[in-house]
Amino acid sequence: MIRGILSFLCLAVLCFSQSREERWRQDLQFLEQQIASRHPNPYTKITRAEFAEAARTVDESIPGRTDVQLAADFARLVALIGDAHTSISLTQANARATFLPIRLRWFPDGLYVTQAAEANARAIGRRVLRIGNKTAEECFALLRQYVSHENESWARLQSANLHISPEILQAAGVIDAVGPVVYGFEDFEITVSPAAVALVNAPYLSRPKFPLYRRNTAQPYWFEYLADSRTIYFQYNQCRDTPALPFAQFTREMVAFIESNPVDRIVFDFRNNSGGNSAVLTPLLQALGASFAAGRFLPLKGSYLLIGRQTFSSASLNTADIKAQGATLLVGEPTGGGASGFGEVVSFQLPNSQLVGQMSTRLFALPGFPGSSIEPDIAVELTGADYFADNDPVLEKALELQGP
Repeated sequence: MIRGILSFLCLAVLCFSQSREERWRQDLQFLEQQIASRHPNPYTKITRAEFAEAARTVDESIPGRTDVQLAADFARLVALIGDAHTSISLTQANARATFLPIRLRWFPDGLYVTQAAEANARAIGRRVLRIGNKTAEECFALLRQYVSHENESWARLQSANLHISPEILQAAGVIDAVGPVVYGFEDFEITVSPAAVALVNAPYLSRPKFPLYRRNTAQPYWFEYLADSRTIYFQYNQCRDTPALPFAQFTREMVAFIESNPVDRIVFDFRNNSGGNSAVLTPLLQALGASFAAGRFLPLKGSYLLIGRQTFSSASLNTADIKAQGATLLVGEPTGGGASGFGEVVSFQLPNSQLVGQMSTRLFALPGFPGSSIEPDIAVELTGADYFADNDPVLEKALELQGP
């Protein structure tokens, strides 16, 4: 016990005696070691020599960079691997970046404000044309390098929070100095300063429609019966079981409902699902297959799976599994990740900065799904105009269809 305490004290003294630059260099060495020893193959998108040169550049820049800038440099270094599951998040507290009281989201037709403080409420629902002196697209081109991604869908989705951090914007070269940020629109601009204030959510309508894809998004799974179209709508938001409603119980209830009610189609909605454990869904798929084979419900007019930018990781694996059965059409936008690629992550923490990251430990290869995203059979975009009007053209299209 005494020996352990002495060892801890010696380590603490050693860390305290190191300079700031030495601590960051120790973190960089630790990061390189973790990548080399734990990732199945980090050099598929970048060569070992290129990665070593990029790490050397980070090392040389340490004395002149702030802690937030170095956190960004580390995130950019990891992103060079080109594996969306291997990353350092700049939104974590240990990255020490601040975030302005405004929320943005990329849609196919541009970057829009989805939330803002009451003082800037007129910006809600408006398309951002400029941040500082850069266009929205120029900003994205600079910020995407800090996001570990394999395709454009995931890069845009994950970069949205970086567009509202003065420190990250400055590190990326979007703005010259950390401070209030100017967001420009077609006919006005706003200056946003850091503040702990409540945000107004969009859309803010006098007669909200509450589209299904935006309901109960914190609940891992739920279903609704749409009587007018005789449709079972199943929203799968997280690939995880929850003690509040075990998935086995959920499966029994959903299958029993289908067997006892007139059902013409089943719509699976994975648009909010960024992954977890792909095996969680298997019992439901097996139960539906067994029920259909036993003739306990009538043949369907169609089965549809809604996908989008946030469909990622295990949700992409589930998408591929369902698609491979051949009876389900995919409707929506390309997924944020493919079914084949690196995954099964482990977390790590850098010893001095305490930055937290995650890393792939396994390569998945699904026959028939080699790409970095899964493409829909029927492409339907959710535009900014649709979002702020509370429309859901993706579900509407699925309800119009009459089978694969």
